[in-house]
Amino acid sequence: MRPRSVLLAAIMISTAGTGLAQERLLSSPAYVAPIRTPREIANRQFAARMEALRQEAVRQQQADGGTLTPEHRAQLQAKLDRLHETHRRLVARNDALSVNADGSRRD
Repeated sequence: MRPRSVLLAAIMISTAGTGLAQERLLSSPAYVAPIRTPREIANRQFAARMEALRQEAVRQQQADGGTLTPEHRAQLQAKLDRLHETHRRLVARNDALSVNADGSRRD
């Protein structure tokens, strides 16, 4: 046996009775980072939502007789703005270099 393995075995045996080794292994971390969506998945979801919004706009335009009414145009624009804002926030959250002026994480 190597000296390192003997030392490691001695440490494991000495802490086995106290439960200290198990406690350290089983204790939860002080901070759990939020689950982050990889950028590729976020981009695919964004493209799918954009396509769904485009199809909705085409259906609405056909229902309006070929030209969107100002109310329907405003509703679709609001949905588009929300879609872009949500995607921007998600991408910024997943970017390790995206920080505020004070160094805190952007959300």
